[in-house]
Amino acid sequence: MSHFEDLEGTKTEKERQKALPCPLSSRAVIDCQPLKVAPDTPLLEVITLMSQGSRGGSRDTSTPQHSAPAPGQPQTQRSSYILVVSGQQLVGIVTERDVVKLTAQGTNLTGFLVADVMTQQLITLQESCLQHPLTVLGVFRQHRIRHLPILNEHGQLVGVVTPNSIRRTLQSTDLFRLRRVDEVMATQVIDAPPETTVLSLAQLMATHRVSCVVITQKRDSTSTSSPSPVGIVTERDIVQFQALGLNLSTLQAQAVMSTPLRCLSSQDSLWKAHQTMEQMRVRRLVVTNDHGALAGILTQTNILAALDPAEMQKTIAVLQQQVEQLQDERMQWLQTRAAYLESQVQVTEQRYTNLAKVAPVGIFQTDADGNFLYVNDRWCQLAGLTLEAARGTGWIQGLHPEDREHVAATWYRSAQTQAPFCLEYRFQSPTGKITWVFGRAVAETENTERVSGYIGTITDITELKQAETALQQLNQELEARVERRTAELEASKELAQVTLHSIGDAVITTNALGQVEYINPVAERLTGWEVTAARGQPLTTIFQIVDEITQEPVNNPVECILREGCVDCLTHHPLLISKDGGEYSIEDSAAPIRDRQGGMIGAVMVFRDVTQSRQLAHQLSWQARHDALTGLANRRQFEQDLTETLQVVQQGNQVHVLCYLDLDQFKVVNDTCGHTAGDELLRQISRLLRGQIRAMDTLARLGGDEFGILLKHCPLEQAEIITEKLRKAVQNFRFLWQDRTFSIGVSIGLVALDAESCTLAEVLSAADAACYAAKDRGRNRIHIYQIDDSELVRQRGERRWSVRIKQALEDDRFCLYRQLIAPMIPPQEAQPTHYEVLLRMVDRQGELILPDAFIPAAERYDLMPHIDRWVVQTVFAQLERSQQLPSSVCEMAPGTVYLINLSGASVGDAQFLDFLKELFVQYAVFPQTIGFEITETAAIANLDQATHFIHELKRLGCSFALDDFGSGMSSFGYLKALPVDYLKIDGKFVKDIMDDPATYAIVESIHHIGHVMGLKTIAESVENPSLQEHLGTIGVDYVQGYGIAQPCPLTLS
Repeated sequence: MSHFEDLEGTKTEKERQKALPCPLSSRAVIDCQPLKVAPDTPLLEVITLMSQGSRGGSRDTSTPQHSAPAPGQPQTQRSSYILVVSGQQLVGIVTERDVVKLTAQGTNLTGFLVADVMTQQLITLQESCLQHPLTVLGVFRQHRIRHLPILNEHGQLVGVVTPNSIRRTLQSTDLFRLRRVDEVMATQVIDAPPETTVLSLAQLMATHRVSCVVITQKRDSTSTSSPSPVGIVTERDIVQFQALGLNLSTLQAQAVMSTPLRCLSSQDSLWKAHQTMEQMRVRRLVVTNDHGALAGILTQTNILAALDPAEMQKTIAVLQQQVEQLQDERMQWLQTRAAYLESQVQVTEQRYTNLAKVAPVGIFQTDADGNFLYVNDRWCQLAGLTLEAARGTGWIQGLHPEDREHVAATWYRSAQTQAPFCLEYRFQSPTGKITWVFGRAVAETENTERVSGYIGTITDITELKQAETALQQLNQELEARVERRTAELEASKELAQVTLHSIGDAVITTNALGQVEYINPVAERLTGWEVTAARGQPLTTIFQIVDEITQEPVNNPVECILREGCVDCLTHHPLLISKDGGEYSIEDSAAPIRDRQGGMIGAVMVFRDVTQSRQLAHQLSWQARHDALTGLANRRQFEQDLTETLQVVQQGNQVHVLCYLDLDQFKVVNDTCGHTAGDELLRQISRLLRGQIRAMDTLARLGGDEFGILLKHCPLEQAEIITEKLRKAVQNFRFLWQDRTFSIGVSIGLVALDAESCTLAEVLSAADAACYAAKDRGRNRIHIYQIDDSELVRQRGERRWSVRIKQALEDDRFCLYRQLIAPMIPPQEAQPTHYEVLLRMVDRQGELILPDAFIPAAERYDLMPHIDRWVVQTVFAQLERSQQLPSSVCEMAPGTVYLINLSGASVGDAQFLDFLKELFVQYAVFPQTIGFEITETAAIANLDQATHFIHELKRLGCSFALDDFGSGMSSFGYLKALPVDYLKIDGKFVKDIMDDPATYAIVESIHHIGHVMGLKTIAESVENPSLQEHLGTIGVDYVQGYGIAQPCPLTLS
């Protein structure tokens, strides 16, 4: 152990140090309570003690836990060293740097005692040698140490002096303020990136013998400039990590570094650095340049170096030399300045004389009492007085009478108080000319600083005053205009605010940074933000929108406005999320707000709540695609899905199946129990069908009691299984309604959809045909469409005829013919002539089409009522016109009966009966000229309705013929119930009476029965005279056929 008895050098050096100020006693720099342990203390416990910073006395190694400070005792900061004491003898020291060296070497510290690693060759100092705190600095610098134990005269430990204890006790405020950080900082700084391990940092500290490593990071990946400091790791941190038992080989700097940093500028004073260290309780500070890059590091040692006596002496010498130089320069400058001023005085006096003569301002000079002594020519011009008149107090007489008293009082008051004179006033010449002047004067003093007089000037400000007057008038006018305009703007602003508060749309305005400036009440309600809370917030915080369908965030339109300056409208369906989580469907638009120069100063967004309308649109869209009664897809949606499926099957090897379903016996339920029961049946059947098919399949109600099913990715064989399951489910279903039970069935038509499938219309037509084929074959069965199926070919032909019939009705391409019904025996008295009205269709080429070609289709597709109405109305119209023509030119003469064929559908339609009655009122037609033919089959099928129909029209005077009699199974049984006038014997019997005795007997029986019941008989299909002769033998009343008369057009002439 070395003791330094005298470390102060020469006497001159001692004198210099004694000359330095020492505001505190030397003992104040001694840490009198250092940490102390015994030599046999485990090293890890020593590290823990250093990291905890406990103070006071020796470490009792027999105690397993170190005592915490007692309540009320201060908790000091961690220690950078620990002393090793044996008995009362100091035997060694362990510092943070020793721990860092061991850590850098990767040494496992477990099992080490403090005696194994402590520094035994100690540098110490006698307390008597510590005459000045700066004495220690020389020892620190000479031996490159930072801890100096202090011993008393008995060799016992007094305490330890460190750079920190010196810096904290010194109060060299002025010297610190004179020195800058860049004068003493270390520019060679050891730094490392954030990913560096703590072990590597310890190795860097040990290698470079530094107390810390600055953690730096490049500001961007391509930057070549100095990195920026982001943190720091010190020797003390290494000790702390060791105490905590951390794995330093994997622990990265960025996880444990001290951050954020409090950095200094290189131009900061050492006083600021000293204060910052005191406030933050640190021993070093990082220095950065103007760009934030690492410039150096300042430690306590650097600061104390500024207080080194040698350094301070050098500074004092330099300052003394600079003072002497400045004094010499000042004396030389004063001499030169005095000579220059002397010459300038002479020049100035001459110049003043010349200027007084030519100056554009009036100049005057007075004595100490303010009496005028001198005025120049310009003064005389402005005042309208001569020099003699102005002397003394005569100048006052030249003042404007209104200004005379005020100017004189102000002038003499300034003279008495020796205050500067400064005033605007008027002169009035004897001629009455008024001149405004601005007068000012200052006192002239002698060497004794006694006022010897005054010198002043007057300046002509007449034009300025006139301009001021005009300007005041202009300002008054401008103020009035501004007030009016302000009032208008206030009114406009108030109107705008009232408008924004009253309109139904939400409005938000922002500044150029996208921060909210205003929201109206509607926007407050929709966003959930009050205007006071929203103001200043980013719009993206207030106005949060997502896509209504995908729920993905949507770009805010104002951002686009502020970026591109264009009006923007959201074309998607935005959903506004309010502050309280509420959701609103909105429509919005945004536009830039520009100033008068066209610069963009913000943006405005207008949006409205369209939740209800969008929900209504969704509802309408759903209703447009679904059946309101059953909730199933409707025909439109079904045809759209079917069209898409047909497009897909054309592109790939896929098979789908189209099913067309028609309920059997539905009409029975609907007619028996009413439409309410029918609607409920359809709903129950819909649920039943839905439960029998797959989720991928499409089920739709096509209309009435017809349904469609699209079985996707389903072979025809599998489709047969599925539809058979459906058929059985419907067959087993029982519909209950008001204590009544109904059984129904379903007829199903199947069409396979593959690459050979054609258009939508064709596949629907094929499925419809297959369904009707199933009905024709007995109902409640399945029929698969085949291209060569004759029944389907017939049905397809009928469907085509149905289209042609509808088109012919629209184009009025029907015409009427008549065929004579001739009596077998010429009447002895006048009898009416009978004709049957026959129907023909005219095709687009003008060719006639006989009814056998299109009537079956018309009956199947419920078109007969339309045809019947057209025929009846046409006959009535022509009969009315014929009655207005002379009988000589009119073939439709009075006394003729026209028999019109009616279908069973029309006979069973109560509205058709009303239609006929209205025609008799509308047209002037005699009911006796009209007869109607109804078929035996139609009459029997609707017996009650047919009977009522016949009775009603016969009451008007019409006649009836029962057509095709004999074709039914029970003709005679129903004949008595039908009040007809004629029996038309079916032509298939009439044609065979010459060759078949049985047929002859049937015709004879029909004729005989008819006569017994008082009816006339008419034989149809009479083609030749022989047949007519046989019918005459039977006694038939009338005959009709091509052998009697060819059909001819029903015309007026």
